[in-house]
Amino acid sequence: MSEIDLVQEKLYNVRERVPNHLDVFADWREKSANYIKMANAVLDIRYGIGDKATLDLFMPEGVTIKPPLHIFIHGGYWQALDKADQSFIAKPFVERGIAVAIVNYDLCPDVSLSYIIDQMRQMMRWAFDDGQKYGYDETQIHISGHSAGGHLVGCLLATDWVPHSNRTIKSCVAISGLYDLAPLVHTSINKAVGLTEDDAKRLSPLRQICFSKCPVLCLVGGVEGEGFIQQSKNAVDDWSRQGIKVDLSIIEDANHFDVVDILVDPTSKIFKKVMSFYSAA
Repeated sequence: MSEIDLVQEKLYNVRERVPNHLDVFADWREKSANYIKMANAVLDIRYGIGDKATLDLFMPEGVTIKPPLHIFIHGGYWQALDKADQSFIAKPFVERGIAVAIVNYDLCPDVSLSYIIDQMRQMMRWAFDDGQKYGYDETQIHISGHSAGGHLVGCLLATDWVPHSNRTIKSCVAISGLYDLAPLVHTSINKAVGLTEDDAKRLSPLRQICFSKCPVLCLVGGVEGEGFIQQSKNAVDDWSRQGIKVDLSIIEDANHFDVVDILVDPTSKIFKKVMSFYSAA
């Protein structure tokens, strides 16, 4: 790996910026384990090729019509975390009659970032077609992702879904995403990911054509650091120029992990904004 750029390292090494991140992960894991025990869930559904090409599907009970589907893609800089750490995210959505898929993908360095992006496209094709047998409304699919997952939902917006032209992404929540990968090339994060400068340009959602013109909500924490805040601002500018209705919320005093908890807090303005995507669908 090339020499570390200390400026970019400071901007993007989120675990260094949040010293209690291991406590956060443990809390997420505990909440997720508790929720799975009570949830109406189908676990480890295979959506594509790869050891970890699986998802957990949480379905609301007692609904009389097919529920919409909310898909969540976890973060971890494409090299860490697991869907089992994130099940708690499904709870407030399911309680409001929305099905939720929490998605896994293979991790770097075992696979390349290109491979992971391809897996997410396989996952969406599964959601549009094969997954409908589980009873959700395949015409009402909404996506979200945190950190590396924010990058991946950006890639999904930039995917042409033909021959799935009768299927569209209805909304997107991009949380503390990485839309321009160039700053990561000379950081310790890239040791496992292995991006070249050409890779970073090719695999960045920023400045790619967005085929999905759904409304987008970009979230970022106010104390995440200028790197993540600028990433979100740049994405909002780029998507707005392409005619996408996109809102940016910089959440005061929130760090890189707080934003996830705020997303699923039913009392938060952010959660209510996300719910408005479903009422408008």
